Amino acid sequence: GQFALCVTSPGIDESWPLPQKFITSGVPFIGETEFAFGFCDTPLIAITGTNGKSTCTELVANILNGSGLRSLPCGNHGIPLSEVLTSGQSYDVLALEISSFQLETIVTFRPRVGIWLNFADDHLDRYPNREAYFNSKARLFMHATAEDLAVVLHGENFPTGSARRLTFSAFGLPADFIFSKGVFCAHGEPFGSSADLKLLGRHNMENVLAAIAACTEFGITPEAGLRAL
Repeated sequence: GQFALCVTSPGIDESWPLPQKFITSGVPFIGETEFAFGFCDTPLIAITGTNGKSTCTELVANILNGSGLRSLPCGNHGIPLSEVLTSGQSYDVLALEISSFQLETIVTFRPRVGIWLNFADDHLDRYPNREAYFNSKARLFMHATAEDLAVVLHGENFPTGSARRLTFSAFGLPADFIFSKGVFCAHGEPFGSSADLKLLGRHNMENVLAAIAACTEFGITPEAGLRAL
């Protein structure tokens, strides 16, 4: 039979025999996220990284909803993007968790904001080596333009294309957004303390910084972002 398109779940490795039959027959092969993106008019904040993705995705959605912008955590965490688009609900901005597996099969995917949380050896059962895993994640910004924002952990050597860039750190590095001695700062100015949050641990403070930095792209000040959380 003739197939126009093959859309896969992110759990399917394109090197497996069945996907290879489609690929070698010349059938376009994309993942569900890429397929859904072709029908998506809603701005996306896309979150990737080895650890903390789901937490950060929830934080982003909470900040947006708490600031009057309708949002939903979706993608790799929550419900698939295609399901959001067929739900009949409309949103102002979506918080989309995206995994390296999903990034492998993107073609045109371009989020308005991309968050790179961190990188550690993981999923090396799926990838031949660390570099292949890193490169799949680095596809997040492959189509980024100067209209887009990259929010990246300070010190990570991570390609962000033409995107504008904000960095964050809770470990004493001179980033745009920092957490130190219980206080959050943006561009050197304090905007609140961790005492009001129920979250604990520096890794979670980094999730908070990344989420707040990302939401500034939609007119939400760091103070308002922290208040919403």
